[in-house]
Formats: sequence, C-alpha cells, structure tokens
Amino acid sequence: MIPHLPLANLSLWVTPLWMLALGVAIGAAILFILWAILWLINRKAASSAIRLVQESVLGPISYVVLAYLAILVVATPVVETDQIFQSLKRLGSVGEDVVNLRVPERTVDFAGQIVVGSDEVVGCDITCGRDR
Repeated sequence: MIPHLPLANLSLWVTPLWMLALGVAIGAAILFILWAILWLINRKAASSAIRLVQESVLGPISYVVLAYLAILVVATPVVETDQIFQSLKRLGSVGEDVVNLRVPERTVDFAGQIVVGSDEVVGCDITCGRDR
C-alpha cells in the first residue's frame, strides 16, 4: 500500500528542482537570444552553431535542458511561486532584528507577543538586562 502524500509535501521537494529548472530556462533563453542576434548578423555562422550543438557533446546536454524546461512547465502549478518571489524581494533586507520587551516587576508567567516569520528565522537569542 502506498502512503498518502499531501500536496504540501509534494511542493516541498519539487520547489528546489523547479528553481534549478528556472535557472536552466533563464540560461537557455539568454543563449537563444545570443543565437538570434548571431542569426540576424551572420546566418551562416548561426547555422554552423546549430551544427556544432548537434554534432558535439552539447547535443545530449541540450536534451537535458529540454527535460528541465519540461519540469519547469509541469511543476509550476505545484510550486508556490508567489512566496518564492516575495522571499527574493526580501533577500536584500536580511539582517538582525532587536525587539525590546519590558516585563513588569514581580510578574509571573508574563505573556508577551513578538511577531516573527518563523520559516525564515535562523536563530533566536533571549537575554535579560537584570537578574530579577
């Protein structure tokens, strides 16, 4: 019997593969644009470049690129792309946050609230200014 895998787990292991496929797609798009510019300038050199890809080790590599492009297309509905791109926007603002929380004197079981994006936290350090 095959265990039930929720879609959240599927998204968890497909996301890194999708990101790799996205990088391969961007690289392939850049190479295609460069080839198109070459085709506009010198069509004979562009056809020679196609032959070079077909007749060398670049031929099988191009099949791998096509496989990654297929993975990109198939996995896009499963991957939470909006969260990935929001995370990339926050990448430049990575740093340390200091939150000061004042605990009233002689308080037992003080409940303070600190809002944190828990999936992005690397570490947490709680310090006290005084011993009581």
